[in-house]
Amino acid sequence: MEQTTTVTYEALMAALGYTETPEIWRTGWEAAEASFPAEGLPFVTEAFLADVQEICDFSDDILAELRSICARVREDASLTRLAWLWHTLAFECPTVAAWPNPPCLGAQAAMFPAVVQLSGLPRIFVLHHERNIPRSVTRDTCRDLEVWMRHAKRYTGAWGFTRLIWMQHHCAGRLYRIGRLEFIHKPFPDGQVHVYRQGATGAVQALSAPGIRYRRDGLIDGTNDRCEPNAWTATLERDEESVRGYPIAPNGRASAEPVTLSLREWAPALLPGDPILDMHIPADGRMHFAECGESMRQALEFFPRYFPEKPVARAFGCWSWLLDSQYEQLLPPNSNIVQFLREFYCFPQRSDDSDPFFRVFGTMPPDLRTAPRDTALRRAMLDFTLTGNRLHMAAGFILIDGLAWGKAAYRR
Repeated sequence: MEQTTTVTYEALMAALGYTETPEIWRTGWEAAEASFPAEGLPFVTEAFLADVQEICDFSDDILAELRSICARVREDASLTRLAWLWHTLAFECPTVAAWPNPPCLGAQAAMFPAVVQLSGLPRIFVLHHERNIPRSVTRDTCRDLEVWMRHAKRYTGAWGFTRLIWMQHHCAGRLYRIGRLEFIHKPFPDGQVHVYRQGATGAVQALSAPGIRYRRDGLIDGTNDRCEPNAWTATLERDEESVRGYPIAPNGRASAEPVTLSLREWAPALLPGDPILDMHIPADGRMHFAECGESMRQALEFFPRYFPEKPVARAFGCWSWLLDSQYEQLLPPNSNIVQFLREFYCFPQRSDDSDPFFRVFGTMPPDLRTAPRDTALRRAMLDFTLTGNRLHMAAGFILIDGLAWGKAAYRR
């Protein structure tokens, strides 16, 4: 349809039903208007959807929803303007997760970010083509759009998409799905742990990064919004002969008793800045333990083959609700979650139980006593929390040198 070019920012937002808007929209408005395509938005056309579908192979119900929301945007001049504004900002803006959806779309408002995400898929296609990445990897990587739409439908009853900020990784060519898992090649972040390995025995010891305050239970002070007045602060000191710091056990708990490691016996195995493969678990099926191990094996071949300029990763890393070692007491030892977390050398993160409940229930249930208890995991989480306990997130690493998936090596 014909697009007007005389609308003001204030008039557009009023037509869309907004009373307040993010400041970044206003500051980016003129540049977006100046670059608005005269022929209309290319990423809401049926032809574009057909091209995307050829690569992404969306399920029929997902494709129908995408067609529906694209048609609404295509037929409404105000929505096309907003979609282009989001498109020009979304893939570079770190605050994209907080953007409000257009009120004028009513019950379908949560689908608006999916339109913008469609506009980012060609970026992925181009980056993958330049690297000769297999089409199967491209298709699986792009499937996160469908994964998160299904997550919204499952837990809210309506189609939606809320992960534009997460999909920035895909559109920038950082994240790749390889089998069951997703991976990002990145530096091991500071403020976590420093890892040493003993040459004679192969024993591994993680030491806390300096400056982190811990409670008596070995978790970071402030976890689950609980602080202790007598929390202690970790230090880390290294000279030519030794390193002295506060150890963290493989189950993710810090000790208040420092240790000293002789550098004649212990060598750095993983330090801040070292290359790792950051691992993520897409929420689109069971987390079969063997499939996770095979995915990691394939990732070790994938990155040197398609990114030979990147340094060889020293470890796998993971930051997830799945690494809370409390699940070892809540679930059977042969459960996929328990087997998965026991492969990692875990370390604590300041967090709460919002992410575990979001992942398993879609949101924090307003009343835990009446929340659904239809799976073993849901029952375990509810019983645990109703008795006064709290779940949280954690992190972990698996050193690639000496990797033995399935052996729970760090727990020995």
